[in-house]
Amino acid sequence: MQFRAITLSDIPEASYLTAANASRYRAIMRIFYLESQKANIRLNKQQLLALLRSDSHFTQYTAEELEQDLSALCQWRNLVPIQDPHRPGSIAEYKNKQFSYSMSQAATEIERMTLSLESLNLRTAVLSSQLFERILDTVDRMSALSIQNSDAISQSWDLLQQDFRQLTNRYQDYLRDFYSSQAEHILQTSEFLPYKDKVIRYLQEFVLELQRHAEKIRRILLCLPDERIAQILEQVYAAQKREGEGRLIQRDDNYDQQLRDQVYGFWNSFYHWFVPTENSQSDSQHVLDLANDIIQRILMNAELILQAHSGGANRKNEYKKFLELFSACPTLADAHRLSGMVFGAQQAVHLTGINAETIYETDPCLDAQPFLYPLRNRRRPGRPPREKSFFSDKGLEKAAQRQTYLQQKQELHNQLQRLIRNGRLDFASVEEPVSPQVRQTLLSWVVKANANASKRARTEYGQIYTITCPQGQTCVLPCTDGNLTMPAYCLVFEEAHSHG
Repeated sequence: MQFRAITLSDIPEASYLTAANASRYRAIMRIFYLESQKANIRLNKQQLLALLRSDSHFTQYTAEELEQDLSALCQWRNLVPIQDPHRPGSIAEYKNKQFSYSMSQAATEIERMTLSLESLNLRTAVLSSQLFERILDTVDRMSALSIQNSDAISQSWDLLQQDFRQLTNRYQDYLRDFYSSQAEHILQTSEFLPYKDKVIRYLQEFVLELQRHAEKIRRILLCLPDERIAQILEQVYAAQKREGEGRLIQRDDNYDQQLRDQVYGFWNSFYHWFVPTENSQSDSQHVLDLANDIIQRILMNAELILQAHSGGANRKNEYKKFLELFSACPTLADAHRLSGMVFGAQQAVHLTGINAETIYETDPCLDAQPFLYPLRNRRRPGRPPREKSFFSDKGLEKAAQRQTYLQQKQELHNQLQRLIRNGRLDFASVEEPVSPQVRQTLLSWVVKANANASKRARTEYGQIYTITCPQGQTCVLPCTDGNLTMPAYCLVFEEAHSHG
């Protein structure tokens, strides 16, 4: 990654946020920002001092302190001083040089950022499905607009940028909140259980909308020719350049190249958010996986919480009974015996080699026959040598298994070929019940063809086919283990031989 010089340089406009008198600087900049919202772009010292003293924190604020603070803010390029154009009436007025001040563009953006930071905890990240609908509508409209209609293309581009940035910011905030340490604590508390179903329903609706709209947007983007995309981007670049020429800002020498990189960079980010590359999946699929992971985590944590609570509730009465029994024990020995019964032996000795048939004999244990257990030396040199053995030849068994497998595959192939008539496999015309293996193979063919944009695929036997389905029609596929109601698909084979 290559950084530009402006990216690595310091930002003096942000110095007032961490300076020694940050409270005074921030109050001055906040007044300038609020007044600019009322179209009061310029303020002089007298107006600014009156607005500051109207607050209880600045009742003792002097004009000398204001002069120092304004000088520092001008030095950091937060404020732009403009000399009063009125002609001075005396030498004193000429020496004082009355100024009015306005905010710089960078200072305005920084103050907006501070407002966003102050309300950060009050904002909630919302995953809205309407953004997908608006993005889909904007992309569809842009693809249908004429190249000569540059104004409409520029307006659609601005809407697309606004909605896409809002979408990315929202899902990033939402996912970051769920993967934070605070969210981990909330998910593991019982107070989260009443909200579990609402959160899961909310995420599932977002996942469904993402699946539905992302696929439509991906198809539109894939259908756009490269020449059409290049024409749209050039129109957007030209419109952005015309708008920039009408603004009173100082531009760099490479302003045109930066603007072009910005337009093409946004389109690449937007395109790959919905369309996967050869080496990686799309960002929309990644967001889908993260949302499903969040749903699984919520369900798992809720199940663990319920198990912990239900386990404690079920054994509460049992523990009370045990406490009553322990309190009723007359001696410590009786308490030890009760402990062995309730909690088990503290020092258990496991005896091996006892015959299970003699465990429940009623004869005295002294009359029982002793059990002899031979001890072996555990050291390697002391072990007896093992007898050498050879691998048995299982070639005949493997050949028989292979022959059986090939016969089953050939039988399955024959059953499938009997269903193909005149190069077509119409599910609605199948009358003979099919086996589960045949049904599974047919459904795999349907899935393989639907997953391809061209609706074409190849069977494991090398036959190329195309899938079709009348809109809204269904059929019943008879099977040996029941009937399957499904869409009336029809597979048309390009190289299939006619049967029946």
